[in-house]
Amino acid sequence: MKKALITGAYGFIGRHTAKYFSGQGWFVSGIGHGAWGQEDWKKWGLSDWCAADVNLKNLISDRLWR
Repeated sequence: MKKALITGAYGFIGRHTAKYFSGQGWFVSGIGHGAWGQEDWKKWGLSDWCAADVNLKNLISDRLWR
């Protein structure tokens, strides 16, 4: 399965990008600022959400690449 990481997935462009890739069969992880419930981020095609700063430590975290 192909995997995508969307930074800023809570924002307008990020949400729509996540939904597109999810619709193409990708596993989509999102990272960024914003607290939203699992029901909401799943609705936008995210398989996983991490509310955190976008920095190198968080980007290479195992949590985002399950």
